[in-house]
Amino acid sequence: MKTTDYMNDDLIKTELLFPKFFSNHEERDWGILFFNENNKSSHDSNHCVIFASNITDLMLEEIKAFYQEKQITPRIYHPFINGYLHKNKNILIKHGFKIEVNHDDQYMILTDENQIDSSNQINIKCLNSWDERIVHDILIPNQSEYEIELLMNAMENKYFKLFVGYKNHQPVTMASLLYYSETNCVRLDH
Repeated sequence: MKTTDYMNDDLIKTELLFPKFFSNHEERDWGILFFNENNKSSHDSNHCVIFASNITDLMLEEIKAFYQEKQITPRIYHPFINGYLHKNKNILIKHGFKIEVNHDDQYMILTDENQIDSSNQINIKCLNSWDERIVHDILIPNQSEYEIELLMNAMENKYFKLFVGYKNHQPVTMASLLYYSETNCVRLDH
């Protein structure tokens, strides 16, 4: 995600804290450690966000020890502060971290009225319980098995909604909405 003029603090905070809805977490003075020992392959369930302006040796050793004790790969997500990784690059490399860019995520904010003409061919349902067909029809073909437990955990939260589109009674698409009351923002995913 690129920090730009239209991104406000509430959007950034929502993006950084959304794993609280499906993952365990421990807060520190300098940031948050997210973890799920039952879903170690999910990066969103298992990473750290540092809010401190400077990264210290002690902080990085604590992060590494925390995740290695749980047999989870230590991973730090960008806090969306311009130049943050570049500023801390040397200390991160010194402690064995490398900087990877996995996605060039872009965020769209609707400023006009919705122009989508919904089709009657797809029946959209908000799920109240897990539909196992999502696994076989959407997640496995998409190589997203790590999302199974993440979604099941998130569905337990009243602020999370999973919408599935069915065509001829088979799931063909899905979207999740997460309302973060602290920022009054909604995060759309999947």
